[in-house]
Amino acid sequence: MDLLLQVPLPDDAVYVASLAETVRQLPAVADYGRMIAGKFNRIYMVSSGAGYHIMRGLEWFGESTAEKIEFRALTSADFNNQLSPKVDCLTTLVILSSKSGKTPETVAAAERAKNRLCTTVVFTSETSSLAKQADHAFYLGDTNQAFYATFMLMLAFVGGILEEAEGWGLLEQLLSSLPALPKVLISAARQSELQGKVNAERYAAGDPIYLFASGPGMLVPGGFGLCVVEEKLKVVVVDRGADHFFHSTLETTTKTSRHFILIVAEDSSREQMERMVTFCKEHAGHTEIYDTEEFKMEGIDPKIRPLVAPYVAEAALKPYAFYLSQVTERPLNDMRYMGKIDY
Repeated sequence: MDLLLQVPLPDDAVYVASLAETVRQLPAVADYGRMIAGKFNRIYMVSSGAGYHIMRGLEWFGESTAEKIEFRALTSADFNNQLSPKVDCLTTLVILSSKSGKTPETVAAAERAKNRLCTTVVFTSETSSLAKQADHAFYLGDTNQAFYATFMLMLAFVGGILEEAEGWGLLEQLLSSLPALPKVLISAARQSELQGKVNAERYAAGDPIYLFASGPGMLVPGGFGLCVVEEKLKVVVVDRGADHFFHSTLETTTKTSRHFILIVAEDSSREQMERMVTFCKEHAGHTEIYDTEEFKMEGIDPKIRPLVAPYVAEAALKPYAFYLSQVTERPLNDMRYMGKIDY
């Protein structure tokens, strides 16, 4: 189980060690990205569940940085259903990820891409058969923190591509910052533990949780809200972007509205969330705000903070999930259908 979903939280040294293999690989992963960068003008990122939500943030990073390369994140199912003719091009790179390497839709996506002219790179476990379908594979290593490991490795890879092909200019700062991220993550969880406990105790049984973010911060409603709270705790989560709030949810918001969680990160979409925070403080009911500017993030270069801020917010919410499990009396790993039946 994710170490940040446990209270008491582990010692810093234990947590940092859980991602040591990931940190060791970062320079080589970035170098490979630089080596192949000149071959591609289009990058498809394909996964399911939490992996897809990681890729949505990387799509934002790529599209807001690159002039020559198109970035697109797709669920594995959509990739299979669309199978764009652009996949059958030598200038297309398809990146796939699966922690287990057994996700049926992602395996099918890798198999389909294998028979095309595109190049495929996979992020997965070392024992995964998925790796055999790819032109190149990177392994998550022996870690129970696969979510963060996948993000760190993929960010280094994409950073290498952008450095070489687009003249990004921040790869050195990225590679010097990422080794500090594990300690930043557990520090954020520890800093927010009391807030998470109080927030969970305010939860009213049966209420949906409205989780809002913007830009790459949408990693939190997806990766945490859907893949942790809804999937593991069976609590309904409404995951929304701040860009939609004033065109829909605005009109259902009242002082009796319950359980809004707002993620305020540090990228160019921050203004959207600040506008929503101002509105909710005046017109909504119980609202919890996780603003990443409140976390020191020691060792993270200021220019890299926007790239990692959603993950810091996600880590800060992990104790909330632990206490919500206690309040709802639902274990964090008791799946109803997943892995138990065919569907």
